[in-house]
Amino acid sequence: MKNKKRAMLGVLALMLGGTMSLGAFASCQGEGGSPTGGTKEEDPNAPHYSVTLDPNGGAFADGSTEAKTISVQEGFSIDWSKYGLVWEGNDHLGWMYAENEKPFPGARYVTEDTTLKARWSATEEKATYDLTLTIAGEELTLSYEAGVYQFYYTGEIYGGYTKRGALYTVYEEELMANAKKDDGSAQRILYRAESNYVEATGGEVYALFYNDGAFELFYKYMFQGKWTDYSMLMGYWTNKGYTPPYQAPEAPQASQGICMHEGWEVFYTVEEKPSEGETGETEEKPVEATTAEDAKEIYTGTCSNTDTMRVVFFDDNTYQIQYDLSGQGASGYYAVGTYAYTKDNGLDVGVTLTENEDGTLSFTVDQNTYLVDPVALGVQPKAEAREIYTVGATNSKTMRVVFFDDNTYQIQYDLSGQGSSGYYTTETHKWSLVDGKLDVEVESVDKGDTVEFTTGGNTYAVTVADLAAALN
Repeated sequence: MKNKKRAMLGVLALMLGGTMSLGAFASCQGEGGSPTGGTKEEDPNAPHYSVTLDPNGGAFADGSTEAKTISVQEGFSIDWSKYGLVWEGNDHLGWMYAENEKPFPGARYVTEDTTLKARWSATEEKATYDLTLTIAGEELTLSYEAGVYQFYYTGEIYGGYTKRGALYTVYEEELMANAKKDDGSAQRILYRAESNYVEATGGEVYALFYNDGAFELFYKYMFQGKWTDYSMLMGYWTNKGYTPPYQAPEAPQASQGICMHEGWEVFYTVEEKPSEGETGETEEKPVEATTAEDAKEIYTGTCSNTDTMRVVFFDDNTYQIQYDLSGQGASGYYAVGTYAYTKDNGLDVGVTLTENEDGTLSFTVDQNTYLVDPVALGVQPKAEAREIYTVGATNSKTMRVVFFDDNTYQIQYDLSGQGSSGYYTTETHKWSLVDGKLDVEVESVDKGDTVEFTTGGNTYAVTVADLAAALN
């Protein structure tokens, strides 16, 4: 199995889906989209490929409804601004491969001769794939890109007390490779599908695929010092060419902390979860503090997923997570944890804060999410961070990294190819520069004048001297 970084690549592949295109059509000319960003002159001696664009019922800007063939240099993407399509009463949903009708990512570099067909709302049908997933009789919506399936599902835990939503990633090649090796001589777990849900404490959500045609969604968490795998629910899977040697139970019921296929042989290789500190990444936790005896309560916030928890802020810059004891035959509240906070330049509670549409802030501690009204708490508005340094990805013209003067940086995706303006932020991290050494929170390589790091499948080269100069 490959690590979770690959799942991030799968998420990015989804973002590079169908392209909305506008502008005048120019036929049979070379494309100028550079693989490293911007434009450049074509090399007539470099390999070129023929790409046929089939309007599939629509019309190009010149009124033509016939397929057009263009020449694109190897390693270049198609300049979609030249190929506007119209079909009255219908939306253009992007492009797909003519041979199998799989989505063609608009920013993909051309590496071979191919034919693309326009996708339209009038003709769009539900995509059919080799892999199908079903839960409670309902077929799940799958996305597919280059052998990678993804699906989103929210499972309930603790009898519906709370939920865990996650985007799961299935690599078909690995799933089917294990399925083909399975001779059916034993009940086996064929595959573990990771998800994008990871807690600061190390908890996670994942799926196991069994050789009886069932799959199961799990929530893994720490309970009383031990890791517990909570079975949220079970579904069923099929894949073209695979016949399960066993039949899955007809009406499986999930039960807390129990794997329904307990004792089954693990048929694939599972990478052990690295212990804390091995990855070089630090877990984000609130800074523990002690509330003074004479400290006064100045604000109380609610918990969004339970009525028994609340957060209380004190005037000595501490806050407490408290548990209501009334359900235990007692009165008052029990302080589960006490932490430090500041509010001089926006609220800082030691963990990630989320700004909600209603103006409130939310943060999560020990699987519970708390809501805070910053105005009622007396938080001063946070000064807006200033962009100081930007560099494009070395392997994509749609991705860039932007450094801000509040020591954060963002990985951003150019939306112009999607018929929109601006950029979409895919990741946010912190950075620091100490004694000329740049730390970007992910694994990096110091190459002297530059520091290179890869995240989300894209590589960025940062000139340290330029970043330092921009900060000053």
